[in-house]
Amino acid sequence: MMLFKSKRNRAIAQILFWASLMVVMNLMFNGIGAPSHFYYRNYIHIFSATVIVLLNVYVLIPRYFAQKRYRAYALTVVLSIAGITVMAVFIESNLFQERTRGFQRGNETLELRPGGPPHLEGREGEAMRKPPPGPIDPQYFITFIIYSAVFLTGTVMESIQLYSKQEYLASLAQNEKLETELKFLKSQINPHFLFNALNNVYTLSLIQSEQTPEVVMKLSEMLRYMLYGSNQDRASLEQEINYIQNYVDLQQLKDDAPLDVEMAINTHNDKVRIAPMILIPFVENAFKHSKIEDTDNGWIKIGLWEEGNNFTFSVSNSLVKKDFTKDPTHGIGLANVQRRLELEYPGRHHLEITQDDGQFNIKLSIQLP
Repeated sequence: MMLFKSKRNRAIAQILFWASLMVVMNLMFNGIGAPSHFYYRNYIHIFSATVIVLLNVYVLIPRYFAQKRYRAYALTVVLSIAGITVMAVFIESNLFQERTRGFQRGNETLELRPGGPPHLEGREGEAMRKPPPGPIDPQYFITFIIYSAVFLTGTVMESIQLYSKQEYLASLAQNEKLETELKFLKSQINPHFLFNALNNVYTLSLIQSEQTPEVVMKLSEMLRYMLYGSNQDRASLEQEINYIQNYVDLQQLKDDAPLDVEMAINTHNDKVRIAPMILIPFVENAFKHSKIEDTDNGWIKIGLWEEGNNFTFSVSNSLVKKDFTKDPTHGIGLANVQRRLELEYPGRHHLEITQDDGQFNIKLSIQLP
């Protein structure tokens, strides 16, 4: 999770943090009656820490660390810390030496901070009269360690920020990819069925059949659902059932004799909503592999029922002998619907596909919210 999406907001937040820290430290020093050089050291080191953080976050990390130039980053960090350390200690030492001018030499200073505790007055004068640190003075080492810790903290926090940003962008790209894939899968309309349905309507109109208006109405309902309902995230289960029923009715027009198709629908909740066009591919697959219009013994059974928070859809169909060795699960339609189920109902569906001698079965269970 990214705390600040704008570099400007991050910079303002960091400056406010260090300014607030300076105010808090001053209040603490004032509360204990600390000598004046505590304040100056506070200003110097907090200002140096602010420079370290801003330099690291806005220059070194983007230019070296984020580009995976780790050696250059490490070298630049060491040189930067060393330079800021020398500068801070030099300013601190010379500032204190400048303030000792005009003071008496001895154990006490001429000018003491009003209201300061007696046990700190002599120490202030003593501290301010110390000579500037030499090149190997421990003060350089201690300051270098402290500034290194500040650098390291900033690097860790910025690394977390960069990782969060990369995760966010990757997640966004993945969601866009899945959404595009889902739209593509939804758009896979069976053109063969559509052409056959239109051809049947044309034939009925030529012979002036009384079924023509009814068939046209069913086909228009199906097209409406395919074109508009499939663009929605969820459609009512009733719409899906009506589409399947219309599909079966239109398939009946291919043969003068009635087809052996059984539908058993047992649902009571009219508020159930599912992914549109998610069930019809199984029915299309059954008509394709059963060869029901060409076989006297062909049959299809379709069932749908509710079980608590789940609803179950099943399709069984006969298989002609020459298709026993074929695998009906490898069709494009079933592959598409299986992928859609993974996208629409991850971890909330169970698809069982079995094939026995002369029979193909599909059973889909979906857990409803």
